[in-house]
Amino acid sequence: MQKNGSTNVLGIEPSDTSRTYAINHYKVPTIDSTIEKYKSDEKFELIIATHVLEHLYNPKIVLEKISKNLTEDGYLLIEVPLWEKEYLQPIGVLSFEHLNYFCEKSLTSIVETSGYQILHLSKNYNINQYPVITIVAKKIEVQKKQLVLIIKRIRKYLFLILRERRFSGKI
Repeated sequence: MQKNGSTNVLGIEPSDTSRTYAINHYKVPTIDSTIEKYKSDEKFELIIATHVLEHLYNPKIVLEKISKNLTEDGYLLIEVPLWEKEYLQPIGVLSFEHLNYFCEKSLTSIVETSGYQILHLSKNYNINQYPVITIVAKKIEVQKKQLVLIIKRIRKYLFLILRERRFSGKI
């Protein structure tokens, strides 16, 4: 990243082995912490959380928290194991280390309700370990976030009304 012009790069990694690798191999300054414990007012243009959310007790709280560390034009890149097409999952994929399993719907829901607009979503089934889903998102302003939540509530309400009418025979 620094080779591509990034001036402010920081890694957060609780594993000694992974932290040492990031420092020695990628030359990325990396602190011994977790994303949940990290506290700073520092702003970043890009926050990358690859294979992180599935390990967290409450990924929504973390996504809301790290939005404060994004610049106004900042982006969030998330990648997690994809829990779809179970027949593509390798033996032993269920791990005690993974507290959450995401399909497209559950991941997009948590990202959007945490105050982000999804700009890109891709699924990759052709990798060595297990399928993954990748999202690039941008935080949205508070007013827009509230509007999005209101629209979602209205849609849900309309859906319930239509469903009730359909079952009662009024449609």
